[in-house]
Amino acid sequence: MRFLSRLKRSKKGNDLKSGQVDILLSRVQFRELLERERERASRNGHAVALVLIDTDGLQMSALRLRLIAETLNSRIRQVDEVGWFDDRRIGIILPYTTKEGALHLAEDLSQRFQRRGVDPSIEVYTFFSEEFLRFQEGC
Repeated sequence: MRFLSRLKRSKKGNDLKSGQVDILLSRVQFRELLERERERASRNGHAVALVLIDTDGLQMSALRLRLIAETLNSRIRQVDEVGWFDDRRIGIILPYTTKEGALHLAEDLSQRFQRRGVDPSIEVYTFFSEEFLRFQEGC
C-alpha cells in the first residue's frame, strides 16, 4: 500500500489530520527536514534526536496507520516533525531533545502503542552520537 505524504497541522496546534493516508511527510520531505535540523543543531550547538518506528510486519492498513498517527499526535510537540524515513519506518525529528528525552518518548510511545494493540520496534538516535554517525554511514 502506498502512503502519500504531507504532515498537515491544524490551526489549533499540532493535530495530525488523519483523513485517509494524507498524514505523514514523504521520505524526501522528511530527509530534507532531517538534514536541515542536523545543520541547525551543528550551527547552534543544540541537541536533536531521531526516533524511528518500524512498521515492517505490522500489516499497515489505513486503520492501523491512523492508530499510530493518533498515538503520535498525543505526544509530539509543535517543533517535532513526523514522516516516512524509508519504506517501513516512520521517523520523528525531535529538536532540542537529548538522548534521555528521546528514550523517554520512545518508552511512552511503546506503552501507548501496546495499549492500542500495535507493537512496532522503536529505535532512538541522537545527533553527533556514535550511533547516529554509524547510522548516517549506512544511509
